[in-house]
Amino acid sequence: MTILFLILGASLGSFLGVIIDNKFKVPSLKQRSKCKSCQKTIGLLSLIPILSFLIQRGKCRMCPSQIPRYLFALELANLFLFGLVLSWQYTLAPSLLLFAFVSLNLLMAIFDYKNLSIKNSYLILNFLICLALAISLSIPMLHMVYGAIIGFSLFLLLWIITKTKGVGIGDAYILGAYGIVLGPGLTILNFFLAYWLAAIHLGLILIFKGKAKLPKAFGLIPYLSLGFLLSLKYGKFLTSLILYS
Repeated sequence: MTILFLILGASLGSFLGVIIDNKFKVPSLKQRSKCKSCQKTIGLLSLIPILSFLIQRGKCRMCPSQIPRYLFALELANLFLFGLVLSWQYTLAPSLLLFAFVSLNLLMAIFDYKNLSIKNSYLILNFLICLALAISLSIPMLHMVYGAIIGFSLFLLLWIITKTKGVGIGDAYILGAYGIVLGPGLTILNFFLAYWLAAIHLGLILIFKGKAKLPKAFGLIPYLSLGFLLSLKYGKFLTSLILYS
């Protein structure tokens, strides 16, 4: 069963790549994928996640054009995330919902990175997944409500203080949804973790690539979603480490 879920993770990562190639629109499942260079239909043997890329050395089988490396990276990333969820040994329902969560948030992170915004449809789907996940984990109702209010209010306050320039209102809806699962305390941790992770990332860019490579603006969703996973699984440990260090 574990192998099947890992294959599913890589396959969904491949499908995320198709969505991104299609300008973030879900393509028709009736149409077969085509090579962008030679326009020939891609054979089934070339659609095996990860393995096809490695066997073909990152090239189309019908022409010498290179397959974008980010498609391979997406397959690996989603495979890793599914493996991470499996290692946490939740029961079936929370695990399936976490699979949906990591795949959606991977897509949202890339959309945010490219556009510095987020689609309303993604926000709604993220909220529904988080709500279902909280119910499957038997999170108390008050924790769900307080977590959602705190998560939304933190970014709403920043949005107002910075006059809409410091953060996007979408961040408030995202952390509000996360708060349904995390409850009030871990939602605050998620908030700070996102900024710490962003600071570490920017620091690494500054050290290894120089000041010129620092982005003028960046989306928070990649850091928020990673902060959510850290808070969900390691929140109590991280909180005690911060409070008693």
